[in-house]
Amino acid sequence: MAVFRCAINVLRTRRRGFDYNFHNRVEPQTAGLYAFWLDTGACLYVGESQDISRRMYQHRFYEHNLKLMRYFKAFPQRIEVSYYTLQGSSPADRRQLERRLIDALRAFTNG
Repeated sequence: MAVFRCAINVLRTRRRGFDYNFHNRVEPQTAGLYAFWLDTGACLYVGESQDISRRMYQHRFYEHNLKLMRYFKAFPQRIEVSYYTLQGSSPADRRQLERRLIDALRAFTNG
């Protein structure tokens, strides 16, 4: 429960602009959770990854989620991102936490 509260707090408060080089600011091989936001505070998407830097690159240049891609294209200057590291976590633990965060943050382009 403490990890969930900490993750939700970090994801909400440590948002930064999502530019074309954001993935270079995340240490490679960093596992954890991340969220995309509109600058209004609405949560677009929550995800988990074993390598957040690589996953950010994929989102920026090879997005397959059509809803999220529309926001990236329509409002590129208004997209923000935040992430929460979970080194040593299992993929199953991250996926479980991801599902809870999708609901709690009302991420409207997930699934």
